[in-house]
Amino acid sequence: MTPPIAIHIAILNADLPVPAVRSSPHTATYGAIFHTLLSSAASRLSQKSATQKTPSQHPTQHPTQTPPLSPSPALPPAPAPTITITSTSFNILANAYPSSLSLPTTSALLITGSAASAYDDAAWIRRLERFLRSVYAEWPRVKVFGSCFGHQVVCRALLGGDVVVERDPKGWEIGVQEISLAPEFREGFGKTARPLLDDHDCTAPSANANAPLPPTLRLQFIHADHVRLRTPRALPPGWVVVGSTPHCAVQGVYQPGRVLTLQGHFEFDRFVNRETLRVFGEGWGREVLEEGLAAVDQDDDARVVAEMVVRFLVEGVVGEGHEVVGGLLTPL
Repeated sequence: MTPPIAIHIAILNADLPVPAVRSSPHTATYGAIFHTLLSSAASRLSQKSATQKTPSQHPTQHPTQTPPLSPSPALPPAPAPTITITSTSFNILANAYPSSLSLPTTSALLITGSAASAYDDAAWIRRLERFLRSVYAEWPRVKVFGSCFGHQVVCRALLGGDVVVERDPKGWEIGVQEISLAPEFREGFGKTARPLLDDHDCTAPSANANAPLPPTLRLQFIHADHVRLRTPRALPPGWVVVGSTPHCAVQGVYQPGRVLTLQGHFEFDRFVNRETLRVFGEGWGREVLEEGLAAVDQDDDARVVAEMVVRFLVEGVVGEGHEVVGGLLTPL
């Protein structure tokens, strides 16, 4: 029997959802939302892998050849492993973090969004940065995923230097926007994936657990800070930008098998982003707020992105890492 691929995520909650969202137990914390979406995505990927075709085991017969006396029976395909997601949530605003004893069984850290800015001079943010640097340096098998604020604080903690987090001079990026994925990201993503997602023929592209990423993806947004690269070579070797929108040039960063961040929110649906915008935009003019709400009320590719994140979580570990020194990365 093929053992399941067990992924355990330590979710670092950097904020609470707005009151209208957290009134439901299913959306009481960002961790609960992420857990539900990633568990569903893992189930879909497992089903896709299980239904993919395997090559026939019968030898090819030709009219001019003498058939074998005893044709070899077809071998049953090996069952595809399933992906299981478990998680533990930590309120890092109250300084709750995974212990060093739990890190050996932790597959990934997930840093949620927050109303705070990653560059705020707050003790809890500085502690989060130290924790991320420590885990990245000392626990190479623990992956790191960050969303919105999480994306920005990961960039500050692990990159720094010419990778800057700042207030976006263009203002807010709100609602469903289309991300153009960078060719380097599309080509490199998933090349170190576990066998579950490799070497399968598919009944249809949509059923492929390891299908190539599309050139564009639509996600919900609500942010006024951004990550900016001061120079074209600001990222260390092996790291790439995920993609861009007309508003924001760095929609995430990716180091194969180790780090993935996204500026957008695949964990936000219409309801979550609408209620969040109503709180964030309480002092805005009515016309501006209604324009933002209209942008929120659009279809997105959250399911595709959730599956993309699960594929990242089952990627193999990269052999060549980096050493974190004072927030900057240097090759080992």
